[in-house]
Amino acid sequence: MSCHACIWDWAHSRGADYVLVGWVQKESRLILSVGMILLDAQRQTVVKATSTQIRDDTDRMWLAATDYLLKKDILSGAARSGVEVEKFAWRQEVGVFGR
Repeated sequence: MSCHACIWDWAHSRGADYVLVGWVQKESRLILSVGMILLDAQRQTVVKATSTQIRDDTDRMWLAATDYLLKKDILSGAARSGVEVEKFAWRQEVGVFGR
């Protein structure tokens, strides 16, 4: 995450309270790291960050990894931090930040 200022501006322009950013880093032919970070756009702070490795480049593995990270780590961590995750309204947008 090389440009938090870009993310804050992007989130503010869309009226977002929180922003979920995800990324993938290919370690080798079959090992990939998947990461997510939940940002509080109003306070400009990190609520929760997490990552995991997957060892198979298939749709099934991608879905399992993102489902696990989102449900078991990001949302539960956010709830423990006092974020009312049950009120989240998800809107998917794609943006490219950094270099």
